[in-house]
Amino acid sequence: LFLPVHFCFRFSINEILFQSAIANEKLLKPPCLGLLAVQLRCCREDCFYKKIREEKFCVLSLSLPKSPNPLLTFSNLLEKYFAAEYIQGASCDRCLERKENPSGGLMKKQGFCKLPSLLIFRIERVGFSPNGYVFKRTERFLFPEFIDVREYCFFSEQNKAKQTKGSLPNSCFRVLGGSTSNAVSSVPKVKQQWQQVAQLSSIKSRTDFYEYDNIFKYKYQLRAVSVHIGQADSGHFITYRRGIGVQNRSVWYKTSDTEVMPVTFAEVTSSEAYMLFYDRALTTLN
Repeated sequence: LFLPVHFCFRFSINEILFQSAIANEKLLKPPCLGLLAVQLRCCREDCFYKKIREEKFCVLSLSLPKSPNPLLTFSNLLEKYFAAEYIQGASCDRCLERKENPSGGLMKKQGFCKLPSLLIFRIERVGFSPNGYVFKRTERFLFPEFIDVREYCFFSEQNKAKQTKGSLPNSCFRVLGGSTSNAVSSVPKVKQQWQQVAQLSSIKSRTDFYEYDNIFKYKYQLRAVSVHIGQADSGHFITYRRGIGVQNRSVWYKTSDTEVMPVTFAEVTSSEAYMLFYDRALTTLN
């Protein structure tokens, strides 16, 4: 059976257009687009039904604690965001089908299941007083140059053993979010690893690249900080940004409209951060 020439030609053109559309979609994909895995588990002792869904995200909104804490860290905000949450009075799909009563509630956990090349965090700084007055929260917190988000990822049971041996999984299924360990404590080790690889002029083999990719798969480096100056209903934004290129990696700049000036990293970390931008560490080596 032979197909007409015009049919084959038209089919090949459609295939080319389809592949081109896929390529363009990948190019237009935001670097901050990632996936969260959200698990809901029934708390009834005779059920324990689990359901997992995926949610897209571009920006993660972190809330400040109700009471000011002078020792507050960025790690504390992440732990609060990924902490397990008990939903009282809710029922799972299985209990609803069985019409079980009373409900045992649901336990909600979430974690990263697909990490983007750029992580963006927004700090919720708008508060409301008991009489309805809107005000801006001005608390500062300690945020590091490097973060490791491994403990906030969603890993499978079969990859749990690999995690403990230092091997990094390619798929994510089990929630590890809500850990009480301090992510900031791993910053010196992350920085040391980053400096060691940064000294290498090139990646010599595919094996080397795989090893370096594993080292930095969950490591992110601070790229920029956005700060709001003013009140809750008005004000001005300034941005602190890391320099571009290997030679300017340790140089920071403050930008405010048309004004640009070099600043120290100490000024950056002491700022009243509103948005934090973290690049995957491997990409900063280029």
